[in-house]
Amino acid sequence: MKHWRIVYLAIPLTLAVFELMLCANSAKGPELCEGVRRVPAVVRYAAEAEAETEETAEYRMESYTEGESPIPVWWDPDEPMAAEWVDNARQSDYNAIQRTDMGCPDWNADSTLYGWDGHSMEAWEMDVFSRIFYLEYWGSSDILCEAGCDAILRMWEMDGGTMYETLSHINENGSYAYSTFPGMWDETYDSNGLAWCRAYCEARFISGPTWIAPYFQKYGWPDWGEWTPVPAYEIDGIFFSVPRG
Repeated sequence: MKHWRIVYLAIPLTLAVFELMLCANSAKGPELCEGVRRVPAVVRYAAEAEAETEETAEYRMESYTEGESPIPVWWDPDEPMAAEWVDNARQSDYNAIQRTDMGCPDWNADSTLYGWDGHSMEAWEMDVFSRIFYLEYWGSSDILCEAGCDAILRMWEMDGGTMYETLSHINENGSYAYSTFPGMWDETYDSNGLAWCRAYCEARFISGPTWIAPYFQKYGWPDWGEWTPVPAYEIDGIFFSVPRG
């Protein structure tokens, strides 16, 4: 019977030891769960990121075309800028394609370049200018490059609009004032040549044109009826002329 008493005593002793082990493990709980403390940090970072996003959103330009739904809370049709927003939204598909072709990541971010006598153009307009000049005069003599580049600047000066408006102008008969304009984005350019043309055009733009004629063409002097310009000079087979009066 004595050995049964030992067994009876061993059972409560075993339970007591097991209980002590549980207590010991529970005492180590906070140390083992230290990682739980990372949760507030994650929440904090998420909150900071959200706040930063909201702060950035305050400076993000939004657009809205009148008639769309839902109407944003900031839309005010009587505000002076509203007309400009609507006009921009209703631009022709042609202009939209031209903007896309120019590859501008942000149209409003393009920098302004300043030239002679307060003239200015956007950087992307200088890109167009240099491409037209390349297609018209790349590889020509120095004197022809001067007269040709100045002719474009003189035409722009005479038109009084933007450089892009001058280069993309369509005549009354439907032809382009610069025949090289519509296909300029499909051309294959010599990279060094195009870089040289851009630097050259920018230098002439800054210093100002010295040649006076805004019109030029091959194969003789122009004959435009009552609008025929006055011959000015011929250089290497290119005929330059000036407006009458």
